[in-house]
Amino acid sequence: MPLFFVRDDITRMETDAVVLPANPLLEPGPGTSKAIYVAAGQEKLEGELRLSYPDGCEVGKAVITHGYDLPAKWVIHAVCPQWLGGDQGEREFLMSVYRESLKLARDNKCSSISFPLLSAGSYRFPRFDAIRIGVDTILDFLMEYEMDVYMVFFGKDAWQDGCRLFGNVESRITEEDILLSLITPMKPRSLQGKFDKDDWYDQRQAFQAVLDAPEPTEELSKIMEKERETFHDMLFRLISEKGMTEPQVYKGAHLTRQHFGKIKQNAEYRPKKKAILALAVAMHLTTSVTEELLAKAGHVLSDCEDFDLVMKYCFDRRIYDFKTIDRFLEHFGLYDDRFLQKKRNSKEKTE
Repeated sequence: MPLFFVRDDITRMETDAVVLPANPLLEPGPGTSKAIYVAAGQEKLEGELRLSYPDGCEVGKAVITHGYDLPAKWVIHAVCPQWLGGDQGEREFLMSVYRESLKLARDNKCSSISFPLLSAGSYRFPRFDAIRIGVDTILDFLMEYEMDVYMVFFGKDAWQDGCRLFGNVESRITEEDILLSLITPMKPRSLQGKFDKDDWYDQRQAFQAVLDAPEPTEELSKIMEKERETFHDMLFRLISEKGMTEPQVYKGAHLTRQHFGKIKQNAEYRPKKKAILALAVAMHLTTSVTEELLAKAGHVLSDCEDFDLVMKYCFDRRIYDFKTIDRFLEHFGLYDDRFLQKKRNSKEKTE
């Protein structure tokens, strides 16, 4: 009862059935739906649908027709849910449409079936949700029934998401193939002998970590959306609160005007740790405020670094004289970390 993953054009999959993402009216839609209609023979497919299912089909259900010009014998028309925000039963409908499609394939004695990534395209379902729901529902079915099931990725983004979730997913098409397929349909290709053991999974345990991965909580989403103070914002707030001018700060920190200008003009720029510490010394910041400013740029004062221990000692004791700080650094052999290098040729090593 294997589940295969592959990147390919579903219209050339030589499985007993392929699944078409349908709408309740069972009319041709965009994307994968249109591709299957065209490859199967649109008039023949629409004709059978009008005769056999004149009233359409409800969301979460599926109907079956012949495959006509497709390599597949059957087309299963799965009426997929649109994503409306997640609180309209979308996930349950998507589970149902996978279950109903698999049951139709079983009832029609199919030994293999190919699914596109249902609801993730024009139906706007979040892609990771769509993948997880599809895989989870297919695996539930395969615990009871024997069938080869293929999940077929087409677009590059969907394929890359599949790779992130399940490891390497073989791609049998290129971006050039996809562009050419808009003009000339790709030829069917046999699936026989194309997969080795590493390409398929027949145990639910292989996916459990993926399927059980927690969704971002509402609390986390609020945290991520909250406006946060950047290093740039905090630095210039502190300068203002200290009542200092910008020249007082950068000269006091022994930075060049050019370096300080880079900090000021580029809100995304994050200086190196030594430059930030020099600014903290110039503004006579406390240890806690200095550590907060460092953290805004992705730095820390570490207990494992001799230089950091000396600097923390100085901030704790309000020592803001560079000559004194350099003397402490020299005492512990930290010559390369001194602030007051010889003239420095007007270019700091802190930059």
